[in-house]
Amino acid sequence: MRSIILLAATGLLLAGGAAAQTRHTTYRQSASRQSGDRPAATCTAGTLTRIRVSKIKPGGSMAGFRDAVAAHTHWYQSHGYRIDQRVAPVMTSGKGRMEISRDEVMTLATSTDVPREKRDAGWTAFVAKYKANSTIERETIVCLPA
Repeated sequence: MRSIILLAATGLLLAGGAAAQTRHTTYRQSASRQSGDRPAATCTAGTLTRIRVSKIKPGGSMAGFRDAVAAHTHWYQSHGYRIDQRVAPVMTSGKGRMEISRDEVMTLATSTDVPREKRDAGWTAFVAKYKANSTIERETIVCLPA
């Protein structure tokens, strides 16, 4: 079965010139190696957006993953940080029809960087929810045009 990430807007934006970077090291390391600047300085015509495809673990659930996303968003907002996070279904094709994947999900997130020293027990709790329910399979940073 072939997995298809069905998010037409992302596909069109990438085809239309959005800069993309696959994460092999931490984003800060990678961006500074490429530009010598802060990551935001490399994306002046858009918004840095992190796109992740996650796989739901055995014993985890899509509902548990969505709870992690909600806790993540709540933590950012309650601590005064900006975040816009969206969850999109991953579509699979097989046997001549499209279906929503039961074990893969995509998130698109734009947010403010949070210094490590600001991460607290609430941060640890939402990260634990993600880890209990999913693993990140692929991650890409794009400069999403405004």
